[in-house]
Parts: sequence; structure tokens; C-alpha cells
Amino acid sequence: MTVRELLARIDSRELAEWAAYERYAGPVDDSYLAGVLAALHEQVQTLNRMQGAAHFTDRKHRKNPAPEPKRYPRPHELYRHDDSSDEEDGN
Repeated sequence: MTVRELLARIDSRELAEWAAYERYAGPVDDSYLAGVLAALHEQVQTLNRMQGAAHFTDRKHRKNPAPEPKRYPRPHELYRHDDSSDEEDGN
């Protein structure tokens, strides 16, 4: 959709509401799909860790070769403001 078509279909009030919503919740896009893929990524990490523990933790192999699973960031977390810097400054 071009800017001309957008302005013909949506008035300035609705456009401002959408802009405010995107600032609050992140961009409106395929974020649901990205969230599902992030959850699948974490499950694969956990399964690899469990399989490594089942096959490589005996007397001969003491350490699991699979690393600890890490949390994969969700799309809505990528656009959040980090408030930890304010806490460090004492503000």
C-alpha cells in the first residue's frame, strides 16, 4: 500500500492510534510466528540437552556435551526500553 492509498483509507486519528499501539506493543507483523519459532528453538535446545545427559553422563563421559539452554528473545522484547540503566544511575 502506498502512502497516498493509506491516507485515503485512514484518517489522522486512526493513524495516530495505530502509531501509539505499535510504540506500546511493537510492530504489527508476523510476531506470532516469530514467537512460536522462538519457543520451538528453546524446545530443541532442551531436547538436545536431555539427550546429551542420557547418552554422555556415565563413568566414562562425565560432562554433557550439549550446552545449557538459553532463552530466545521474543519479538515484543526486542522493542522494549531497557530500564536497568536508570536503576544503575540511582534515578
